[in-house]
Amino acid sequence: MKNESTSLTKKFKQGSKDLIIYGIGGSLNKLVGIILVPIYTRNLSTSQYGLLGLLKSIISITSGFFLFGIASSFIRFYNDQNDNTYKKTLTSTVLIFLILNCFFIIIIGILFSKVISFWLFKTEDHFILIILTFIISGLSLIRNIPFSLYRITLKSIKFISFEMLFFLLTLCLIIIFVVYYKLNIFGILLAKAIILILSLVVLLFDIRKYITFKFSFYQANKLFKYGFPLAIAAIASFIITYIDRYMIYYFLNLEEVGIYNLAYQFGLLISLLLLTPLKKMWGPLFLSHKNDNNFYDFVKKTLTYIILLGGFIFLTISLLSKEIIILISNKDYWDAYKIVPILALSYFIWSLRPIFETGIILKRKTKMTLLYTLIGAISNILLNLILIPIFKTHGAALATCLTFLIMIILSYVINQKYLPVKYEFLRIIKIFFIICIIFFLGYYINITNILLSILFKVILIIIFPFLLLIIRFFDKEEINIALKFIRLKK
Repeated sequence: MKNESTSLTKKFKQGSKDLIIYGIGGSLNKLVGIILVPIYTRNLSTSQYGLLGLLKSIISITSGFFLFGIASSFIRFYNDQNDNTYKKTLTSTVLIFLILNCFFIIIIGILFSKVISFWLFKTEDHFILIILTFIISGLSLIRNIPFSLYRITLKSIKFISFEMLFFLLTLCLIIIFVVYYKLNIFGILLAKAIILILSLVVLLFDIRKYITFKFSFYQANKLFKYGFPLAIAAIASFIITYIDRYMIYYFLNLEEVGIYNLAYQFGLLISLLLLTPLKKMWGPLFLSHKNDNNFYDFVKKTLTYIILLGGFIFLTISLLSKEIIILISNKDYWDAYKIVPILALSYFIWSLRPIFETGIILKRKTKMTLLYTLIGAISNILLNLILIPIFKTHGAALATCLTFLIMIILSYVINQKYLPVKYEFLRIIKIFFIICIIFFLGYYINITNILLSILFKVILIIIFPFLLLIIRFFDKEEINIALKFIRLKK
């Protein structure tokens, strides 16, 4: 049978390729902020870096809400019909809708910039930064569609090429504005706005053959109905991600926001390296194999491998963050390393979300996503209110971790109702057992020489798969595939 011919090995090979491509491409935009940490921490004070973090949260929340889940809807419905007219009309409908939203966001930002600045920061002095923030938010909406189209049409090389180009341009322009012209936060936002405008000109020209400039109210209604619960869920997700900064600002000060923001950049790496590419590749991948006889095996093994990969990334970030922060930033930022492991664990847990939403997406039950995300948002607000006054920035990190744990448990329970997969829990326990051993050895054995400390921790990370081999985590087929891969590389 055709379904049987598509082996699990081939599926994982396809998925691994997509994971790497979309992992690199999809993360480049956010990696700008992480790669430029040495520039930021040496040119911005902790309070300025805290302010930048709050402004970035406005961009994410605004663009996330006004996207209305349209990008996800677009991917979901694009291949429903093999008719070019349908596809062009759908693409045009989405673009026109988001262009209108873009103008609305920018107008709001211009008209109410001083009000928003005073409301958030108790001063009108940041109104120019607010205007730039809303311009970036609006333009980011439109940018989603060309890249979504590249994913749908499997143009992965074009996807990563454009992402790399705009990433490098953004990187260069920010360095010029911040280091040479000393424009600080204004320069960072201005650079992002300029590159966004340039990227839209290039991208819209490139996808012109997919556009007819027709607007279908029927398609818009269908997209909106599917996507609106996702939009509300996105807002709740952004509350979970960013409300802690505002609460730290309220209970503590802007300097603590800056230190926490640096720690968050490191914790967020696991999201950029694992969750972001997984979200981009998993939907098209599992939808293309949903009718295969071994689909359930595919899903359960995918979860195991994601946890395995996530564990490796978690250990790398958590153990090496102290030395890296000391090397790249001034002393005012050094306390950030103490919070990194909690935030990295939070995003490690949250990276399982796409797998636990497979049944929800298959059955088109996006309202369930909204349900547990809203519960997560409410939990996060309450946990931050309780924990930040007691544990300060550690409390904010704990609130994030507990919130993601609550949400991932809820998503698992709900998903099992629609897709009852028997996951490999014994193997998963083995992974976490080894992770705990390596983490505690690396975190609590203190070596004062920074180079020796890095070497010791790198060795611990490297032996991670070998310890799993000792406790018989890998089966014979996995060992044979690994050996075959090693031989090919020789």
